[in-house]
Amino acid sequence: MTFYYFTRDEAITTALGPEHLEFAPGTRWAYRNINYMLLTRIVEAVSHESFAAFMHDRVFGPLGMSHSEIDDDTTEIIPHRATGYAPRSDPKLARELASVGVAIKSGDGWVRLVRVSPDLGG
Repeated sequence: MTFYYFTRDEAITTALGPEHLEFAPGTRWAYRNINYMLLTRIVEAVSHESFAAFMHDRVFGPLGMSHSEIDDDTTEIIPHRATGYAPRSDPKLARELASVGVAIKSGDGWVRLVRVSPDLGG
């Protein structure tokens, strides 16, 4: 697993692996998508169908959300997809991308963030 690409199961396994807390309860707060990824696995286990099928059949369909979908294929072209951006001048971003072989030009402006890992439920 790398910062740049990982599977949902790798993310869950990695998050549940440490035998110690990241910080003492009540001392800090940190947002993590892992809880949503874990929730998608629970939905799949209980419903016996993929999370995408579950959401389509039980949420999107009944609510008439015909342009909503679960992004479970990172290679799929999705019309009108919103793309993430980050400040080009952020040194942390440059380090994280460099650690996986992605070099960015220095300067002002924005860097387009292309997600290549599943983030179901997040």
